[in-house]
Amino acid sequence: MPVNIELFNEYLYALVPEDKSLMYLGIREYLSRGGKRFRPMLTFLTYGSFTGYYHDILYHGAIIELFHSFTLIHDDIEDGSELRRGKPTLHVQYGIPLALNTGDALYTLVLSLINRLDDKRLRIDYIDTFTQVVEGQAMDIYWREKGEFPNEDQYYQMIARKTGALIGLSMHIGAYLAGKDDPSYFRLGRLIGMAFQIQDDLLNLKATEEYGKKWADDITEGKRTLMVVHALSNLDEKHRNELINILNSHSSNDDDKRRAIELIEQGGGIEYTENRLEEYFNQIDREMQRLFSKSNEYGEELFNFIDKMKRRKA
Repeated sequence: MPVNIELFNEYLYALVPEDKSLMYLGIREYLSRGGKRFRPMLTFLTYGSFTGYYHDILYHGAIIELFHSFTLIHDDIEDGSELRRGKPTLHVQYGIPLALNTGDALYTLVLSLINRLDDKRLRIDYIDTFTQVVEGQAMDIYWREKGEFPNEDQYYQMIARKTGALIGLSMHIGAYLAGKDDPSYFRLGRLIGMAFQIQDDLLNLKATEEYGKKWADDITEGKRTLMVVHALSNLDEKHRNELINILNSHSSNDDDKRRAIELIEQGGGIEYTENRLEEYFNQIDREMQRLFSKSNEYGEELFNFIDKMKRRKA
């Protein structure tokens, strides 16, 4: 692989203040868990596919990854998740107050990095995208807290913001810094992000140890996934109410989880979502062919990277 992830990880750690307080130790510990670095990888590979190198944009990859880490810390609190990347979530490990403060510290670090950029357009792009991510999360939380369920269009609007926007920014930044000021790259990244979220929801119902989260945690969290939305539109009133009651109860009982999955399957939710995901992948393939080539190792790896995403199990 042309991108050296270990080099990038070292760069990330170097941006965290060397203060020994628990706040910064918490950030370092969280970053040390690794992860796919999916978003900065897309930035580096997009940029490198046009330039043949990427080392001069590590700073931008770091902004994107640090913001993503901030959202994960807060999302885990909001969702009541217990595992992240195979380890206890930060709020389980240190308690909610310290986890919140660590997330806040990460966000202020991100803002300070953005503030140092000379390019006003980039500063605006970063903040606008971060706003979209928070808006998407707000939609997701609101539906669960109010016991409401979105329609399919509303679901797509939510994941376009919550997951799609940051991945869209990742590709946009890489292309923009390489001299390609074309909104097509953001749109492609957003599409990849939406497919990634739909795929993640499917994987959660088939979670293995490799996945790094508990099996069917999304049922316990009461997540409004595409599978759920479609199933609810097809089930009869009795079974629709049964599924709604399980999701709104936030039950962690395995029998309840299994029953919810049975109802989702009965309503055609899993099959429908698998078909929609395949449509997304086909659209992504067409856009990749239009916007990129395999003229250098970065371009080749970008195509390979997307193919690996499509086959991922975790």
